[in-house]
This record gives sequence, structure tokens and C-alpha cells, in this order.
Amino acid sequence: MPLRRLLLPFAIILCSLLFVALIRPVSRDEGQYVAATAFVAAGRLPYRDFAYLQTPLQPFALAPIAWLFPGWLFATS
Repeated sequence: MPLRRLLLPFAIILCSLLFVALIRPVSRDEGQYVAATAFVAAGRLPYRDFAYLQTPLQPFALAPIAWLFPGWLFATS
């Protein structure tokens, strides 16, 4: 029963965070991260093939997601 009592607040918080993430506009910084991820997924390397001002861990960590869901990185209007 204690697990069930914790599950409802956790689910409410998770749904709230997901809702905020979906309705919030994307800033320029996040666009840079998405572009770097797309470049790494396409086989390009940071610093050599494109300018990237942060450490390269994030694009390499997110590149498998870009490979799994091609075309989902960029939204069009």
C-alpha cells in the first residue's frame, strides 16, 4: 500500500513536467543542442565539422535517440 500512495503524486508531478515541457517555447540554446545532436547522428564531429561551444558529451549521448527517431528532432510550422 505505501508504494501505491507514492505512485499517484509521482504520476501527477511527471505529467505536469511533461505538459510544461511540451507547451514551453524552445530557446536558442536548446536549438543548438538539437542541431549538434543531428550533426553527430549524421556522422559529423564537433569542433572539426561544426562549431560547438560546450563539451561534446551531450550530442554523443543523444545521437542514438536521433537514429531511432529520424526526422523528429526538428519541428516545422
